[in-house]
Amino acid sequence: MISNFHYSPEAFTNSAPYYWVNQGHEETEGEYPRAPTRELFQYDLPKLEVGDRVFSYNNGQILGYHTVAKPAQVVQVPVEELDDPDSETGTEPRYRVETSFTYFDEPLAFVEVFETLLKYKLDNYYPVNPGGINQQYLFNLSEEAGKYLLNKADGEIAYESLQAAESDLIERLEEYINPADGLRGALAKATIENWTEALRRNDLVAKAVRRGDYEHLDEIKSIYESFEDSLEERAVHLNVGSLDQCSPAQVLFIVLVREPQRDADVGQPNLDHDKLPEILEGTYQDERSLATPHTVPDTASELERQVRAKHQLVFHGPPGTSKTFTVQQFARWWLHETTVEPNKEQLRTVTFHPSFTYEDFIEGLTATEGENGAGQYTVDEGVFQEFATRAKDAYEDADSLDDAPNYVLIIDEINRGNLSQIFGETITLLENDKRLDAKNETSVTLPHSGEDFYVPPNLYVIGTMNTAGRSIALVDAALRRRFRFIHFGPDLELVCEQYGFGNGDLDGAKDVAVNGADQADRLLAMSVCAVDVLNAEIREAHDLGRGKQLGHTPLLGIIAETTEGREQAIIDTWRYELMPLLEEYYFGQFKRMNDELFDGHGDNLFDLATQEIRDFTADDLKETCRAVVDDLAEVEDDADEE
Repeated sequence: MISNFHYSPEAFTNSAPYYWVNQGHEETEGEYPRAPTRELFQYDLPKLEVGDRVFSYNNGQILGYHTVAKPAQVVQVPVEELDDPDSETGTEPRYRVETSFTYFDEPLAFVEVFETLLKYKLDNYYPVNPGGINQQYLFNLSEEAGKYLLNKADGEIAYESLQAAESDLIERLEEYINPADGLRGALAKATIENWTEALRRNDLVAKAVRRGDYEHLDEIKSIYESFEDSLEERAVHLNVGSLDQCSPAQVLFIVLVREPQRDADVGQPNLDHDKLPEILEGTYQDERSLATPHTVPDTASELERQVRAKHQLVFHGPPGTSKTFTVQQFARWWLHETTVEPNKEQLRTVTFHPSFTYEDFIEGLTATEGENGAGQYTVDEGVFQEFATRAKDAYEDADSLDDAPNYVLIIDEINRGNLSQIFGETITLLENDKRLDAKNETSVTLPHSGEDFYVPPNLYVIGTMNTAGRSIALVDAALRRRFRFIHFGPDLELVCEQYGFGNGDLDGAKDVAVNGADQADRLLAMSVCAVDVLNAEIREAHDLGRGKQLGHTPLLGIIAETTEGREQAIIDTWRYELMPLLEEYYFGQFKRMNDELFDGHGDNLFDLATQEIRDFTADDLKETCRAVVDDLAEVEDDADEE
């Protein structure tokens, strides 16, 4: 019956164009969603409005969708009808929404729609994360995701030929206003003529492309990428099909380009489903071309400002904090931002180690046997001399410094080498005012070749440094004042965001750790919370500090087909990555580690008697995490009491 509950059901989270609910057959057949009256995002049925569509997921399939008939009401439900009652007898309040349910002709398998749903992901309250499906109850869906599921259920179209795609779309495009939000306006006559000629005289599939035509092919790629979101949205609205390796959005783009190709009267339309994928992949480019970054760091603008100001940076922090990944992505992004067509020669990576010498980095001698068997020596350029010479040549060939292409040398593990010995006298040349053509231009005479050596102003150096091995306080003072140091700490919120824990923060991880239905999600969320607590203890330890915290990257990318597989991956991360690192930090002193970090509750993970890491289980790890995280243990105890 309807209850006079002590408050009216009101929404407390954001609404969405569509929704998703993980529910059993009873609710589907009874045509209602039902949830506890707790203020948790996954139970916010009051936000559903009349006419809203809520897709029903059960056991690996989307069965169909609810259409909301009446807003949420609070009803009293006998406890024997509930899967999760808080009491043993009587009734309990629940939100309930009356709906009509529409079954799909064929249920949609989650594995078939997963990638597309992930692409249309919302920032919050979304049912899908890179590791699979979130296990709470109610979620928001984007408009693109909802329309995609509806079209997918109606039957996905796969065209047999490009002509079939054009026949299907051209007439309907005329009835549909602005199918790509201004794309037609971007396809000017001159642009289309240039594209058509470039496509005609090059064989993209065979990678036989004139370098002078890169600009036109890049323009095709750039315009597609600029309108990609709009094309995907319109492809969903129009129920556009796929063709071979081309997505519906790409098929729509091809049809829209071929239309003005016909009107331009420059021959037959020649953008097709074989050529566009090659253009979008950029596979036609010269092998010397520098690849674009996989992602642009959030701090790219800040990093650019610092590297321009000083010319040298060091990214320092504990292991597993994305230093090397970030420097590689930033360098590629920056070189593409500052150079029309950057090539691989503008980026070089070298790793320092204890055996790395001045001869490897600047200049050395190699002994060889001469014609008469006599020994002779040849001068070999080191990594830095070779790279600096390359950058200097590019600088001198340019009309000005602004026109000169930038060159970036990445030194990974910069603190593992003897820095003063490796750089030698060239350390002075790194300063801005000592570089080529600067007001205090300085050169050094190299010891073996006798040549004058300069560092040009278009050369930049970025190093990475694991502070677990050596504090930045111990870095040579002469080197330190010539670099700016940027700290990289653990970013556990990045882990929460990747796996869709609440709002992508630690509170969301705690919620999943306690209320998550999927055991692997709970274990991963507990691990995030535990690492956060362990890091706080490490920061306070007088002989450890922030430089020896546990990084976030070991907890990223934990993916498996089953819950058990994901749990094992999490266990392996602890057993073979995190625990050995802690053992190293504590010099194998397991008792001290147990007392200081695990508050005396680490014996599930390691054997104090044998001083060995145990072969522990998921339950062992959960128990330890609960013991380490006080808030989590309290909430868990409260949940057990209820």
